[in-house]
Amino acid sequence: MADYALDLQEIQDAITAYFDTTFVQPVFEDALVDDETLPLPSIVIWYRDLRRGPKGRSFAGTRLDSYKSGFDVVVLAKTGRQARQILNYVGDTIIGHKFTNTGEVVKTQAIWESSRAVLDSANKPSRFAATSRFEFGVFANRVDNTP
Repeated sequence: MADYALDLQEIQDAITAYFDTTFVQPVFEDALVDDETLPLPSIVIWYRDLRRGPKGRSFAGTRLDSYKSGFDVVVLAKTGRQARQILNYVGDTIIGHKFTNTGEVVKTQAIWESSRAVLDSANKPSRFAATSRFEFGVFANRVDNTP
């Protein structure tokens, strides 16, 4: 009997591998230790969960409905300008890219606009962060569960 998989982990692993091979900055997934040994600049990817799209309901069941997911990119750098330049390059590179079982990556509303200072314990800027939000459609992948 055939079934359909919505393998978000495989997609996220492919996105991380793409970032690792495309950009020279170190890439971190989901979290980042905030200490003085952090290499600057760095890229952080925060993945978002799978969610149903507003349209595209299937008569064949919910696993074939339209789904979306996405990720946020945070670039940490020594200056706001450097963070913004790297983020602009990331956006130019990733927009329109397709991964296995996804639609094209599109840019959506940012977490916050422009670069922000990250303050140290003395309330002095120690690094800057710039963010962008991206999303993509997720396709169900047919799998055969026949023994």
